[in-house]
Amino acid sequence: MRVSKRELILTSIRTIVERDGITALTFDAVAAETGITRGGILYHFPSREALVRAANEFAANGWEASLSEKLGKDRDEASAAERLIAYVKVAAVSVDRSDLALIMESATDPTMGGFWVETYDRWVEASPDPNDDASMLAFIARLAADGLWLHDALLSRPLPEATKAKVIERLVAMISRTA
Repeated sequence: MRVSKRELILTSIRTIVERDGITALTFDAVAAETGITRGGILYHFPSREALVRAANEFAANGWEASLSEKLGKDRDEASAAERLIAYVKVAAVSVDRSDLALIMESATDPTMGGFWVETYDRWVEASPDPNDDASMLAFIARLAADGLWLHDALLSRPLPEATKAKVIERLVAMISRTA
């Protein structure tokens, strides 16, 4: 199946940002990475803001697909604990530096970062009930999963796979106690 130019551009953005950082994301860098002319990229994305917004949407949609695959059933049929377990399993192992850079680039602009907020809102509870131990445990597990991918995205020495697997296993057990 042939990849569209738009998808090639968006995939290349993730490669550039993962490899060289968000400041390296320019039309010329995308053109060099894709082999598409600068004008061809501008045809799809008339500004850097449009490029970053589309990259955020593309990345958030990728998360959504990974979450659905990990869940193994329709999101609306899953319990909050099942959705959170899928989130922990995906966030802890499949998020990369490009996701973090894109999230940070869009953090102050709701039109750019809204894709992430919408994804989180569909999968995890935004705020725990401070009087409900199960709700608090679930929220702490979510924060731990976010911390785990942040740890790996920021450090040049990610956790060994066996250690990461054990952390995920413990988070899943903690969430399972909340169900």
